[in-house]
Amino acid sequence: MGVQVAWNTHLSTIRRRCDGGKYPGAYKSTMNGGDGWMIPPEALSREARKKLLAEIIPAPAPDAAPVAVSREEYRTMMDAYERKPSGLKRRAEQAAVAVAAFLELRESGLSVAMAEKSIADSHGMSKATLWRARTDVSGVDRQYWEVILCPRYHGGRGKTEFTPEAYDWILGKYLRKTEPPLSAIMPDARKEAAKQGWIIPSDKTVQARINEEPAWKILAGRKGEKALERSFPTVERDYTSLRLHEMWESDGRRMDVWCVWRDGSIGRPHSVIWRECRTRMPLAIRVYKSESGELVINSLASAFELTGTRPENAKIDNGRAYANKAMTGGQPTRYRFTVNPDEPIGIMTRAGILARWSKPGQGRDKPVESFWNYVANHCDKAPEFEGAYCGRNPVEKPEGFDARKAVPIAAYLEKLKQVVWRHASEKSHRGQGMDGKTPLALYEELSRDYIPNPVDPAILRLCRMGVATVKPDKRENSLKFKMDGYGEVRYWDEAIAALPQRYKDKKFSIYYDIGDPLKPVVVYDGDKLICEARNIGRIEFNEAGGEKTGAHMKAKGAYLKPRRAALKDAKAAAPSSLPALIAAGAGMTQPPFIAINEPAKLPAPPPALPAPSEEVIPHPGHPGEFINQATSKIYRGTAPALPTPANDESEEDRLAEMARRQQEKNLPDWVRGNAPARLGSTD
Repeated sequence: MGVQVAWNTHLSTIRRRCDGGKYPGAYKSTMNGGDGWMIPPEALSREARKKLLAEIIPAPAPDAAPVAVSREEYRTMMDAYERKPSGLKRRAEQAAVAVAAFLELRESGLSVAMAEKSIADSHGMSKATLWRARTDVSGVDRQYWEVILCPRYHGGRGKTEFTPEAYDWILGKYLRKTEPPLSAIMPDARKEAAKQGWIIPSDKTVQARINEEPAWKILAGRKGEKALERSFPTVERDYTSLRLHEMWESDGRRMDVWCVWRDGSIGRPHSVIWRECRTRMPLAIRVYKSESGELVINSLASAFELTGTRPENAKIDNGRAYANKAMTGGQPTRYRFTVNPDEPIGIMTRAGILARWSKPGQGRDKPVESFWNYVANHCDKAPEFEGAYCGRNPVEKPEGFDARKAVPIAAYLEKLKQVVWRHASEKSHRGQGMDGKTPLALYEELSRDYIPNPVDPAILRLCRMGVATVKPDKRENSLKFKMDGYGEVRYWDEAIAALPQRYKDKKFSIYYDIGDPLKPVVVYDGDKLICEARNIGRIEFNEAGGEKTGAHMKAKGAYLKPRRAALKDAKAAAPSSLPALIAAGAGMTQPPFIAINEPAKLPAPPPALPAPSEEVIPHPGHPGEFINQATSKIYRGTAPALPTPANDESEEDRLAEMARRQQEKNLPDWVRGNAPARLGSTD
C-alpha cells in the first residue's frame, strides 16, 4: 500500500521503523519486482488509520448517510480493538461520548467555542484533544468511533534476544509430568548453551516467555492428558428424561474409619451402594470387610428385595468387582464391548439388566461420587469416631489416629444408617430434575404410577454368593461354619431334621449372605434345593426378662409335641407282646432237654506247678513272691519253672531226628510205607 501517501513520512524512516519492530505484525514481501514491507492497519497510528480509511472509503456527501464499512481491513481493525486492554477501551469510549456531546451542543445552537468549553468542563477533554477526536471520526459511522479513537502505543522495549533452539530445549524439559521447577532446568540449559552457542536471557525472562504459552499446553505437559481431557466441559444429562427404575447406579468405597468386627479382626470396612438415578434414592448400602464380586452381587440382591423390582439399565464401575462373569457374564465386556460366547451367564444378564460401564478414571461419569462426599463428611468425620478416623490417604491422616481406638462395627453401621436416611429423607437435593425435593419424596411421588417388575426368587437365591460346605450335626441337625468377620454361626430348620437317616453323613452346600449372618441361608444338596435355614443366635448368659429364652423354649415345645404324638402313633401300630409272655409263662412246663436256671459247670483247675528247686523258696512275709537264695532274685505270681533235666542225646542227633520226621510227613502215601526208618540210612 502507499504508505507515503498515508503518513507523509519519508520511506527510509518507515523502513527503519519496520526493521526495528516498531510496527507489530509487519513483514517483508516481494512486490512490483522488489522487496517491500506489508504493514497491517492495526499497527498504524490513529492519524494514519484515519487517512487510510479516508482513502479506502470516500467521504459521504454532507446530506448523505454514513457509509457502511465492510472492508476486510476494517474488520481486522475491529478484531484488534476487541483484544485491547480494558483501560484503552474505556478511554476510547469516553472520547466517543465527548464527541457525541459536542455535536449535540452544536445542534442546539451553541457556538463552537461555547461547546468546546462545556465539554472541557463536563468531560475534562481539552480543546485540542476534542478537535483531534471529532476530526478522526468525521464522516465515520457511529459504531466505529471507538475503534478509531482507541489509543495505539508503539513504545516500549523489544523482546530480549533468545535463541529459538534454546527456548525449545528448555520448554521440552519443562513440559514433563514430574513438574520440574524452572530453577532445576536452567543450570543444565546454560551448560548446553555454552556447547551450542545459544543465547539465553535471565531466568525471569525465560519464565515470562513460558507464561505466554497456551494454558492447555502447560496443563497437558505437566499434568497429563487426563487433566487436559477434564478441562473440556462435560455433557450435562437431563434426568427428567429418565423413568423411575430405568437406570440404577452402583459404586464402592473404602471407608475412612477403623472398625472391630465381631470375630475380633480390625480394619477399614468397604461399602457398596445401589442408587436409583432419577430420584437419587439409596436403595441398598452394604458394608463388608473387603470388596469382591460376590459382595457386589449380594448388595444387588438387597436392592432387589427392598424395592421388589429390577432396573432396565445399571451404571456400574469398570473394576473387577463388577466386571466378572458371575455379575455381567454374557454381556459386552468393558473394553472391547464384545460378548464371549462360552462364558457363563451372570446375574445381571439373567435378570435382564443392561450393563453400562463407566469410563476408567472419570469420576464425573458417576453421579454417586457426590453421595460419598456427603457420607465422608457426616459419618466418617463424626466426633464419635475421633481416634478411629484415619483419613482417606496417609497424607490426610489426623494426628490422633490410633488403630487400637477402632470402634465396633455395629456402632459404625448404626451411624451410617442414620446419615444415609438423613440424606434421603431430610436433605433437599439441588440436582437437575429434583425440583428441590428430597430423594425419598420424589421416589414416593413417582412410585404411585410405577408397576413393579419383580425378580424371580431363584435368581435371588443365586445372589447369595457366600458358599460353605457343611455336614449337619448328628445330634441336633444344625449347620455350623465360620463367616468372615462374624466368627462361628449356626443355622437350623425342620426340613434338615426330617431328612432320611442316610443324609446324616452327607455334606451340603450352604449359600449365605456374606454381610448379614442374621439372614436365612439356602441349603442345597448338589443342584437340589433342600430348604432355607434360619440363624440360631446366642442368648445372654443372664438375660434380663428372659424373652429370648422363652421364645426358644416355646419353639422347642412346638417342635417336639407333634413328633411325640407321631412316635406314639407309630408304636401303637405294633403293641407290646409282654402281657402274652407273662400269661404263657404261668403254666409252662420245663422242656426235657433244655436246662434252665441250672448252675454252670466250673472250669477245671489249672495243673499244679512243678515244685520249686531248693534254691527258689517262697519269700517270707510276701505272699505271691519267690526268692532265689543264691542270687536273691525276686519272682512274682507263680514259682519259676524248674531247670530242664539234662538230656544225654546230643543236640546234633536231636536236630537230625526232627528233620527226618518232617521229611517223612512230606512224602506221598505210596512212598511213605516203603520209606526207610531213618533218612540217610543205607540198610
